[in-house]
Amino acid sequence: MVTATERHLAEPGLIELFVLTSAEAADPTGAAHALFAERYQRAVDELARLLRFGVDGGTLRADIDCVAVARECIAVSDGLQLQWVISQGALDLVGAVRLHADRIARTVTPDGRGL
Repeated sequence: MVTATERHLAEPGLIELFVLTSAEAADPTGAAHALFAERYQRAVDELARLLRFGVDGGTLRADIDCVAVARECIAVSDGLQLQWVISQGALDLVGAVRLHADRIARTVTPDGRGL
């Protein structure tokens, strides 16, 4: 997630476009609604799959809810992007995502270690 955020910052206009269109996608009759619903489902499914891979490999705790963790990570990332846009880039977006990823790592790893 940190690496993806760094890539996104290379094209800040895309972050702004994402924030605007995602707000418009909340309207179920809007053109962007189906696209964003599918995007979120794919993103959650893929991140949950990666988390399950970690569970199966023993690098993540067996009792974690991979779908819930995936949804949280995506929600935090998107919310931080909105805050970055509103702050006109003053928010340390990469640092904030890294902090969240470290907190999540501490809760899902067997030894409680962060990043």
